[in-house]
Amino acid sequence: MSREAVLVERLPLGPEVGRGPDLLVLSVVPDRRGATTRATLQTEARAISARLGRPFTSRSYAGAFALVAAHDHRVGIDLEAVAHFEGTEAESILTEREVAMGLGARDELCTSAWSGKEALAKALGDARRYDPRRLDSPLTWPTASAGRWRAEPLGGLPAGHVGWVCWQLPPSPVAPSRVATLPMPRGARGPRGR
Repeated sequence: MSREAVLVERLPLGPEVGRGPDLLVLSVVPDRRGATTRATLQTEARAISARLGRPFTSRSYAGAFALVAAHDHRVGIDLEAVAHFEGTEAESILTEREVAMGLGARDELCTSAWSGKEALAKALGDARRYDPRRLDSPLTWPTASAGRWRAEPLGGLPAGHVGWVCWQLPPSPVAPSRVATLPMPRGARGPRGR
């Protein structure tokens, strides 16, 4: 019985992102019989997540592919094969605003909106708790950020797939308040009357 091989490649984020999450794409090379198993992919993705040594990780699977994201702050990643959406299906996963923007009109655009929502929901904590009709996709954000959250669509994915990564930026350091110490006028008493 021959074993499947798992290929691992690093995905780059744009240079404007700065210190974003580590991103890896995994693909299973079928064995001699042409068989692949999701279990092989999941086992390898979990092992890679652990080896990256970052406190927050996220994984996503689509067919013979997986994405792994690891970061020092909350992170979510999603990979989807482009799917065909009928009108009512698109409306069941898009906000009213997204429907009005026409995101349900093209399959790749609708799948990308869905993938962005999944990545964001994972980063927020539990993707199953969020109603996609009430969560704006990062695809609609005017910039690649919303508050302390950043989001990027992923390039370099297998043909016919879209993906997103969302992550939380570190808290901004609070600047110490600057209190001016002014000299006391002669003869003035301090706060305790001294």
